[in-house]
Amino acid sequence: MHSKCNIGSSYQTFGGRGKDKLDGGAYRVMWLVNLVINDTGYNGNKRRLLKHLARKWDIESSALPVLESAARLLPEIAKKTEGAF
Repeated sequence: MHSKCNIGSSYQTFGGRGKDKLDGGAYRVMWLVNLVINDTGYNGNKRRLLKHLARKWDIESSALPVLESAARLLPEIAKKTEGAF
Protein backbone atom coordinates (compact mmCIF):
# COMPACT_ATOMS: atom_id res chain seq x y z
CA MET A 1 0.00 0.00 0.00
CA HIS A 2 1.41 3.37 -1.02
CA SER A 3 0.35 6.69 0.36
CA LYS A 4 0.72 10.09 -1.26
CA CYS A 5 2.31 11.34 1.93
CA ASN A 6 4.85 8.83 3.21
CA ILE A 7 6.30 10.48 6.32
CA GLY A 8 6.11 7.41 8.54
CA SER A 9 4.17 4.22 9.08
CA SER A 10 1.95 5.68 11.81
CA TYR A 11 1.17 8.70 9.63
CA GLN A 12 -0.32 6.44 6.96
CA THR A 13 -2.96 5.15 9.36
CA PHE A 14 -4.79 8.51 9.23
CA GLY A 15 -5.78 8.02 5.59
CA GLY A 16 -5.37 4.81 3.70
CA ARG A 17 -9.03 3.88 3.47
CA GLY A 18 -9.02 4.08 -0.30
CA LYS A 19 -8.95 7.88 -0.29
CA ASP A 20 -6.37 10.27 -1.68
CA LYS A 21 -6.77 12.59 1.30
CA LEU A 22 -5.93 12.18 4.94
CA ASP A 23 -8.58 12.39 7.62
CA GLY A 24 -8.09 15.35 9.89
CA GLY A 25 -9.16 18.88 10.57
CA ALA A 26 -8.20 22.34 11.66
CA TYR A 27 -8.05 21.22 15.30
CA ARG A 28 -5.17 18.84 14.43
CA VAL A 29 -3.32 21.56 12.56
CA MET A 30 -3.91 23.94 15.49
CA TRP A 31 -2.46 21.34 17.85
CA LEU A 32 0.62 21.02 15.63
CA VAL A 33 0.93 24.81 15.25
CA ASN A 34 0.87 25.13 19.05
CA LEU A 35 3.72 22.64 19.25
CA VAL A 36 6.02 24.42 16.83
CA ILE A 37 4.96 28.09 16.69
CA ASN A 38 7.73 29.28 19.01
CA ASP A 39 10.48 27.10 17.54
CA THR A 40 13.29 28.99 15.85
CA GLY A 41 12.95 27.07 12.57
CA TYR A 42 9.19 27.42 12.20
CA ASN A 43 9.33 29.44 8.98
CA GLY A 44 11.23 26.67 7.18
CA ASN A 45 10.36 23.03 6.81
CA LYS A 46 7.94 22.97 9.73
CA ARG A 47 5.73 25.58 8.11
CA ARG A 48 5.87 23.78 4.76
CA LEU A 49 4.85 20.54 6.47
CA LEU A 50 1.89 22.22 8.17
CA LYS A 51 0.82 23.78 4.86
CA HIS A 52 1.04 20.34 3.27
CA LEU A 53 -1.05 18.74 6.03
CA ALA A 54 -3.64 21.51 5.83
CA ARG A 55 -3.92 20.95 2.07
CA LYS A 56 -4.22 17.15 2.52
CA TRP A 57 -6.88 17.58 5.23
CA ASP A 58 -8.93 19.96 3.04
CA ILE A 59 -8.41 22.98 5.28
CA GLU A 60 -8.87 26.27 3.48
CA SER A 61 -5.50 27.91 2.80
CA SER A 62 -6.48 31.09 4.62
CA ALA A 63 -7.02 29.15 7.88
CA LEU A 64 -3.34 28.44 8.59
CA PRO A 65 -2.32 32.10 9.10
CA VAL A 66 -5.34 32.56 11.39
CA LEU A 67 -4.34 29.50 13.44
CA GLU A 68 -0.75 30.77 13.63
CA SER A 69 -1.93 34.17 14.89
CA ALA A 70 -4.21 32.54 17.45
CA ALA A 71 -1.39 30.30 18.68
CA ARG A 72 0.78 33.37 19.24
CA LEU A 73 -1.93 35.50 20.88
CA LEU A 74 -3.66 33.00 23.18
CA PRO A 75 -0.75 32.67 25.65
CA GLU A 76 -0.45 36.46 25.83
CA ILE A 77 -4.17 36.82 26.50
CA ALA A 78 -3.99 34.13 29.18
CA LYS A 79 -1.14 35.98 30.94
CA LYS A 80 -3.01 39.30 30.90
CA THR A 81 -6.25 37.81 32.21
CA GLU A 82 -4.66 35.48 34.75
CA GLY A 83 -5.33 37.64 37.78
CA ALA A 84 -8.32 39.55 36.41
CA PHE A 85 -11.05 37.18 37.54
